Amino acid sequence: MADPVRKQVGMVGLYDSPDALLRAARMVRDAGYRKWDCHTPYPVHGLDKAMGLKPSPVPYVTLSMGLIGFLVAVALTAGLNVFHYPLRVGGKPLFSWPAFVPERKKFEWYNQC
Repeated sequence: MADPVRKQVGMVGLYDSPDALLRAARMVRDAGYRKWDCHTPYPVHGLDKAMGLKPSPVPYVTLSMGLIGFLVAVALTAGLNVFHYPLRVGGKPLFSWPAFVPERKKFEWYNQC
């Protein structure tokens, strides 16, 4: 009976300092490995560069979705107050942007704290 071919599926390393981890990450990257990761209980600055990772698109997606959400909210409130139910109060313009900004209310219990 022939022995089955053994394939290496994983490896674990334990390092005492962030510098040792960075050196090991550079060595693994330079060895040509593509699917691997480093786990630390705290952020290690420069680890992304040592691993050869590209910048994440998450900040751009978050910013664009936030701006789209803001514009949709303003369009909905302005559309309701200007086009669908225009009500002029005290001679003010129909779309006055300060009317859509939340105001911080001061309560008596807040000042006592």
